[in-house]
Amino acid sequence: QPCNQRFLFVLSTGRAGSTTLLSMFNALPNVRLSGENMNELYVASKLESNLGPRWEEEKIIRDGAFLHNPIPTQSMACLAQHVMHSINPPPHDFLLKLNKPGKLTLEEHRAATIIGAKMIRVQYGDWSAEEAAEYFEQHFPCAKYIVNMRKDIEAQATSIQKLWGKKQTIDKIKQNTHKSNEFLTKFANIIGSDKAFLLNMEEWINDISLLNDVLSWMGYEDCEFKSLLHQNKDGYKQDFSDPFDGEVCNI
Repeated sequence: QPCNQRFLFVLSTGRAGSTTLLSMFNALPNVRLSGENMNELYVASKLESNLGPRWEEEKIIRDGAFLHNPIPTQSMACLAQHVMHSINPPPHDFLLKLNKPGKLTLEEHRAATIIGAKMIRVQYGDWSAEEAAEYFEQHFPCAKYIVNMRKDIEAQATSIQKLWGKKQTIDKIKQNTHKSNEFLTKFANIIGSDKAFLLNMEEWINDISLLNDVLSWMGYEDCEFKSLLHQNKDGYKQDFSDPFDGEVCNI
């Protein structure tokens, strides 16, 4: 049952505030988002695409070397979701208390938790936005997506070159970033506004109410960010302050 677990994914380009979003939404109760995973879900998608057209869903081959019964749609959804559970497990101290008297079971914990990850590499897989959206829709049908980009591609490219891309020209980085923005925008439009919330870094860093709109969209009530964190400032400096200033949110 692919909708038993709630998932939230933060999809973004690099140097666009995605780590700040990761930290801020991780401050919510019952939310556990992991950081970068080297596009692990794209790798997981290859379990299906690797099989080729002979193994299309619902197709049957009655004889020969590739004979098999029809493969039900979403047959690998639980496997894909287990990848996320595996690379984003609960805290170690919680795992030690599993199934003990008076403590939650793993299944109860999962049912009460929104899990996911922030990813800046989804658009780098060998798939189109349409193919990526179809994969996520089939394998994470009830997931929600915060899709984040940056308007000032020139400043973004300069930041990327400074930290990661010294061998690339600014023009090449800008070209790649533009393609990434097109991919993510198309992905969000395919998923639809009920499940995908588009953000622009230049807007939310100057208007925290936009992030509070995301909280309402997620289903939180009487819940507001009071301050904005600033992760990876000047490179990789971390901000450990509380964006809720001690207030508690409810969902």
